[in-house]
Amino acid sequence: MFTALLAAGLSTALVVAAAPPGSRNHSNTYDYIVVGSGPGGAPVASHLSRNGYSVLLLEAGDDQRQNPNTTIGSNFLLATEDENARWDFFVRYHADDQIAHAHNYFTWRRSDGSYHVGREGPADDPGASRLGIYYPRSGTLGGCSMHNAGASVKPQDSFWDGIANLTGDHSWNHTNMQRYFEQFENNTYLPEGTPGHGFDGWLQLSTPNPQAYMSRLNQSAQLTVVQKIAETFGHGTSQTDLILRMGADVNSVDPGRDEQEGMFTFPWHHTPLNNRTNANFLLDVALAEGAPLTIQLESFVTKILFGPRSINKTRSTSPPRAIGVEYHRGKSLYRADPRSSSSSSSSSSSSSSSSSSSSSSSSSSQQVKTQAYARREVIISAGAFNTPQLLKLSGIGPASELSSFNIPVLVDAPGVGANLQDDWEISIAAHSANPDITLPSHPQASQCQRGQADDPCAEMWLNGTGPYAAPPSPPYLMQWKSNAELERNDLTMWNQQPEIFRGFFPGFSQPQGDLNSTFSFAMVHHTPMRSGRRGGTVKLRSADPFDVPEIFFDFGEEDDLQALYRGVQFGRSVLGELHDDVDIGPFIEFQPCAGVVLGGAEVRNCTEESTKAFIRRQVYSHHASSTAAIGADGDPLAVLDSQFRVRGTRGLRVVDGSALPWVPSPFPIIGQFMASLKAAEVILADAERGEDGC
Repeated sequence: MFTALLAAGLSTALVVAAAPPGSRNHSNTYDYIVVGSGPGGAPVASHLSRNGYSVLLLEAGDDQRQNPNTTIGSNFLLATEDENARWDFFVRYHADDQIAHAHNYFTWRRSDGSYHVGREGPADDPGASRLGIYYPRSGTLGGCSMHNAGASVKPQDSFWDGIANLTGDHSWNHTNMQRYFEQFENNTYLPEGTPGHGFDGWLQLSTPNPQAYMSRLNQSAQLTVVQKIAETFGHGTSQTDLILRMGADVNSVDPGRDEQEGMFTFPWHHTPLNNRTNANFLLDVALAEGAPLTIQLESFVTKILFGPRSINKTRSTSPPRAIGVEYHRGKSLYRADPRSSSSSSSSSSSSSSSSSSSSSSSSSSQQVKTQAYARREVIISAGAFNTPQLLKLSGIGPASELSSFNIPVLVDAPGVGANLQDDWEISIAAHSANPDITLPSHPQASQCQRGQADDPCAEMWLNGTGPYAAPPSPPYLMQWKSNAELERNDLTMWNQQPEIFRGFFPGFSQPQGDLNSTFSFAMVHHTPMRSGRRGGTVKLRSADPFDVPEIFFDFGEEDDLQALYRGVQFGRSVLGELHDDVDIGPFIEFQPCAGVVLGGAEVRNCTEESTKAFIRRQVYSHHASSTAAIGADGDPLAVLDSQFRVRGTRGLRVVDGSALPWVPSPFPIIGQFMASLKAAEVILADAERGEDGC
């Protein structure tokens, strides 16, 4: 079924029904309401509706599936910064101003509303205000599956087993969770029937062809670096050996997968022709089948509605029951939307909060406030920043914070907006003595005008040809333990050349002028799964639902810093081994330390201390999670039980990245899809038993 639909390129027109404002009636009442259409909400909405339950899916953004930035897989940087598909958040990583404000790409808002990037504010605009570190999020149908890079690696088995042990719910164990992966995967790069994989699901996974990549690699001095990487891991270095390693299955069911270091294939949720596959395919399937699914775009939810509380037989008050939502219909209503007319008024990561109860004003005079009601449940899938904001605005959160904004406290839940987690990321980059170590480009690459409306390569791509008709390179990543005493790998690395990634800032998606001699090791540290780990916060800035919350990650864990330092040392070691290579050496590092000849004499100004200072200052991240997390019974910070139910309420669940107690490292989307399918199964099982999230 899924394979046939994907092959046909199905793009069913979405059902967009306008529920009239006013009292509860047949036209605005559904079995379930799902808020948010990303990897959390879309699978739930699709599965519930395909099982015969009427579902209203509310999405604040519009449908950008005709936008080449979101559909061409290798355009992901442009997609992330496309104003038609993004929401702009500005975050703080460190409590210490001296560290927080020293970031090379700190963002300021100029008096005219435009952005300025740099440690210092614009000299010609003394009225510019500090914003923070840019953290763009998706604001379109399909959520982050429409703008992420597409990296598709399963979480480690210990991630799922950790949730099972935390909650005592063993349906979370990795063996059970594996079946969800096989259910949705449509693998295009392994032999059909390979154990642990699916070949008829709705999410196509592909990888660049190792043989084709090797053919290009043979024409570049980069081959020497890749061979040195393989040698460092103890792999063979012949062409055959390298092709085998680039095809090693990173998502295998080998019991030792999470401990095995080395080079592995790098899968992406793209078709082999580089068409992004995403959460919207599930919605298309539901609509094509005639499922009772209503998708309402440009609908910004501002409050969860609860019914009157009743007195039970023991004379105690029953938990509040979610009966619907209040939402505003209109375009670009949220101030994080760069198209919002008032987006410049409320985006700072460090401005003070007001205690007043402001009116729910919005940027658009075209907005219409209305309500929709759920017979069974309301499911919040608004993401790690917006889910806790919505819960708090609805009276579920820390009592002291809600009271400071005159928000009536329905459930005192101190874990809402707490425990914010993310993966630390950084790169080491150097210039080769060889002025050009790039791989041969596609014969038509010079014609490309990436991101432009008249890009001829986008037209070629539509016909399955041209430079864009292949997944991004390279086809391999590296798994490594930053400490030999660790049981499992904790660093995932990959090479970028010639453009390196420096983090997020306005304009990051454009070429940064890197030379063809550039080579880098990008890396992500897997968030450690342990109790007591420092977590950040998502706090209300005001009681105005269109305002953007204050986001503070509170980065400071020594194990994250040490792991990335060890990763940088790994990259230095590999490139340093090539110091005397006549084709490519030596490499001169320019990040973290500038001017260091790798493999040469020791340079005193590039110490462990200075390297760690750079990492601490320049670290970036984009895997926010855990702000309304599942946890153990009795834990005051556990917002959800193991079945995604919001504690202290009835008929209300959270299914998105905020629900997971840790980041599903190294790249969250596959883990989120797995968790979302589990949630759909749990909700359906409750419905069959006549229960409804109680």
